[in-house]
Amino acid sequence: MAEEWGWKQNRPKWKQLYDALRERIEHGEYAPRNAIPSLVQLQGEFGLAINTIVKAVERLKQEQFVHSEHGLGTFVRPPEDWAPNDDD
Repeated sequence: MAEEWGWKQNRPKWKQLYDALRERIEHGEYAPRNAIPSLVQLQGEFGLAINTIVKAVERLKQEQFVHSEHGLGTFVRPPEDWAPNDDD
């Protein structure tokens, strides 16, 4: 499946993954208060290293799109909590 993504060479993969996950959140594919796929599931879908996936998810956390609950997963926050930084 990873071949289908057509990763662009001129942009870091973690940013491309961040964009893909953020788009899924903004369009409701990952609904508020529901879990996003685990790191291992995302690795299987996107074919990226765990460290790359962690970096993208950490960015989503920084911008308040998601939050993690130890032992339970990473969950989408309600839209009113989102604080995107679209500077880069």
